[in-house]
Order: sequence, then C-alpha cells, then structure tokens
Amino acid sequence: MDLTRRQFLAASSIGAAVALGGCSALAPTTELSDDEVGALLGAMTTRQKVQQMIVCGLRTWKGDEEDAEPEPLTELPDQLRVALDARAYGGVIFFDEALGSPDASARLISDVRATLRNASAGAGVAPLLAVDQEGGLVTRLTCASPVPSQMALGATGDDLLATEVAGVLGAEVASVGLNMDFSPVLDINSNPANPIIGTRSFSSDRSIVATMGTAFMQGLTASGVIACAKHFPGHGNTDVDSHTGLPSLSATLDDLRAKDTAPYRVAIDAGLGAIMTAHIVFPNIEDEMVTSTSTGQEINLPATMSQRLLTDYLRGELRFGGVIISDSMVMGAITEHFEPIDAAIRAINAGCDILLPFELTDSDALVAAEDYVNRLVEAVEVGDISIDTINASVSRILRLKADAGLLSTTNASADDQAATATRTIATADNRAVCERAATRAVTLLRNQDATLPIQLGGDGRALIVYTRADKSKLVQTARDQLVSRSIVSSASQVDIVACTSADDVAKTVEWSRSYGTILVVTEMFGASD
Repeated sequence: MDLTRRQFLAASSIGAAVALGGCSALAPTTELSDDEVGALLGAMTTRQKVQQMIVCGLRTWKGDEEDAEPEPLTELPDQLRVALDARAYGGVIFFDEALGSPDASARLISDVRATLRNASAGAGVAPLLAVDQEGGLVTRLTCASPVPSQMALGATGDDLLATEVAGVLGAEVASVGLNMDFSPVLDINSNPANPIIGTRSFSSDRSIVATMGTAFMQGLTASGVIACAKHFPGHGNTDVDSHTGLPSLSATLDDLRAKDTAPYRVAIDAGLGAIMTAHIVFPNIEDEMVTSTSTGQEINLPATMSQRLLTDYLRGELRFGGVIISDSMVMGAITEHFEPIDAAIRAINAGCDILLPFELTDSDALVAAEDYVNRLVEAVEVGDISIDTINASVSRILRLKADAGLLSTTNASADDQAATATRTIATADNRAVCERAATRAVTLLRNQDATLPIQLGGDGRALIVYTRADKSKLVQTARDQLVSRSIVSSASQVDIVACTSADDVAKTVEWSRSYGTILVVTEMFGASD
C-alpha cells in the first residue's frame, strides 16, 4: 500500500486547526536517537521502569465522605493528583465518564499529562494518553463527530474513505490532547453468536479486515495518534465475552496463520506500532496449565499470558517489534482465575510490555495501586521477572513515545489545548465526512417482493413509525427524502407516529392499517440472529 499517499489524504482531511500543528499534543520538534532513548532508559530506576509499564484507568471518583457516591471524574481531585505524582505511571486510559465537552476534556487531559510528565517520582517521560475510540458503539469521546462503526466502513468497500474517516477521528482525539487510540479492531467477524465484536469488526472476510484495518491505522497515524490494533490473535470467533468469562478456541497455529492473524501481518508490514492482546485460551497452541483461583480446575493460559503466542509467534514469526499491550486485567476472563500480581508477572514474562491493571476510582483503589507497583518491583528484585525483560519492554515503550514525538514535544497549555479542541471537534467538514461514510455504508441485504425502490400503494399516503424518542430528527429527514425524491408530492402525504413504549404498539398497529406504505425507523445492537 502507498503509505505516503494515504497519509497525505488523511492529513488533508483533518481540519486546519490540527493540520497547522500549533496545539497538537503530538507535533514533534525533534527526534530522539536510539542512543538518547538508551540513555534515558539507563537513567531510570527499576521502579520508574515498572511504572512506565502501567496504563491506569480514569473514569469516576468517589470521595472519602461517608455517603459519597462515584461521580464522573471531570477534574483531578487533590488526592488523585498526589498519587499520580508519586507513581508517575506510563499512561492513562480515559473512559467516557471522564470525557465531557471538548473544553472540559482538553483541560482534564492537559492536567493529567502535566502531572505525570512532571511527577516527582518519574523520569520526566511524557505519558501515553489513551482512549477506546473505535467509532460506532465504542465511542468514549462522545462530543466528537459520529464516526460510523468499523463494519459500516467495511461495507463501503473504500479503504481511502476509511483512511479519511480515521483522519477525522484521530484529529478530534488529538485535539483534546489524547495521543493513543486502542483501535482499529482487527478481529474477523466469523462467529454470528459473538457477543462482543459484531459491528466492531470491518468484515467476516480477512482481506477486507486487513485492507480496511491498515487504512484506518494509517489515518490515525497521519493525524498524530498512535494506533493500537486489537485483539491479538483474534476475538472474532468467540461466543463468550472476555469481560465476563474466559473464551476458549480450538484453533491451531496454522489456523491463525491462515485467517485470524493475517490482518496483523499486513498492518505490521505497514508500520503498526502497538498491539493489544486478547484474554482467550488456545489449548491447541498454549498447553501450559494453571489452577483457577475460583474453580480450582486446571485451565490453559490465555493469550495475554502465552509466551508461545506473544514472544514466539508475534515477535518471532510475525516480526513485530512494537509495543504489546494487555487488554484490561480487571476483566472477568482474568480476575475469575488469577490473582492480580500473578497475572501481571505471567503477562510480562510472556511478552506484554504494558499492562492495563486497574482504575483509580477512590482512596482504596489508590492504596491497592501502590501495593501493586511495590509487589511488581519486588518481583523484579527477587528474579520472578528478569530485569532484562523489563529493560526490553521499557525500551520499546520509550521508542514508541519518541517516534510519536512525545519525548521531545513541548505540550500546549491547557487554554490552548481547549481552544484547539473547541474549534476542531464536530465541525461541519468533519461531520460531512462521517455522513458520507454512513451513506456509502448502507447495504441492501434482501429486497423481498421488490419493496425497494419505494412505491406508494393504497391511497398514496405513507406512515413513518419510529421506536426511539431521540430519533425524531432522523424521521424528519426521512420524510424530507420522500419529498425530495418525488415519492410523495408533499410532506402532508406523510404522517409520523412515535411507538416508544409497549402501550404504543397496539394503537400504532391499528392506526397503520389505513396506510399503503409503512416505514419503520429502528435499530438493533448486538443482534446475533
């Protein structure tokens, strides 16, 4: 693929505010050589290195008052600020509860970035500031332009459009100060009963996933955002959600080579810098057994803890030299079977460079996080984790940050970052790109009795029924389309009715009997049949 051409396309579509560079968190001023990265690593203590390997979560915060309830974390409380200064974690992942308006999001992220970069316990290393912003259902920065799901982009069949859409998404993410997106999803949607992937996948066809996923990655990269593909070696064929359970697949390594990891091979060749693991058991590949802490039964190690999959296969055979990041270590697939530190040690020794081990939600979580770091440092000191393993991981992390300009960039002030976000997010041009992609994505699966194109029957009147109150604007657009396409001669020929509750159903059915044409505006999430 022509990387330069795609980068140019994405850069030309991301809006003047970011394209001009001024306030982007990722506009590098100088590049650091390998010797400079090595010198930085050599000056770090073991504790600082371990802290670089942790990306913590920020979502909600509960104060210490007796009747306190968790509230969205929209600004740093003093207690959390002190903890970040004392731990200097390598990064933070922000969830939607912590991301509000463009202005508020930019100010929070700027504060977190400055706190971690200048932390007294750190080495002056800028943090990764990450988000799950895939488009479609998985959208954490909810004030951003409505990017269609990856399945929708796959349906367009246009990889250049995927790059353009990812450029818009990346520009808006970068405008609030975020510098990493846990996207694209490179899972192949091969199991209709999959409860967690579905529309998050570009396709059930490996070549489409490879082409569109790589194009999406390049759009993010061109906008100044580090792309992290997921979930290696493939979550598309599971029928269990790893948030709640531990999936198991019978695939062999040859099966993975032939299908699930094919998109990764293409993306790696195109310069992919980070990959997220899947908490999935592959007993025909990783046969090491451990005793589950909850059931007492012997289980196979999941991919996140499998040296055969991460080191031997991903690093060895696929020649991936970038950063390997675990999926969240507080998902049910892990917590149901492993103690936290045991899981961390196994994941690091298997090949994970970065862990997502906890969220900082209250004072108890801060105490647990401090204990977690202390125990990981101790594991290195007693030899449960080799210092060579730690050095190799942190070297890759620093290289990733250096290549993205994070180690040499002078960051924008909170005011400038907020101004950039306000003028970049959800602009008319950005929304137009997303709307064009959504329109191109519409796919006709069946046309029973030649229903389409719509021909008014009966008395020439049409009824539009909508099932969610927040879709009223969409319904008005549908009526306008009927008029503009001369399906009806005027809007007065189209009636609209809301059917948003069980009580509405009977009267809507009865009322609809007098119409020759009925259009229902609805939507489904996670439908498996």
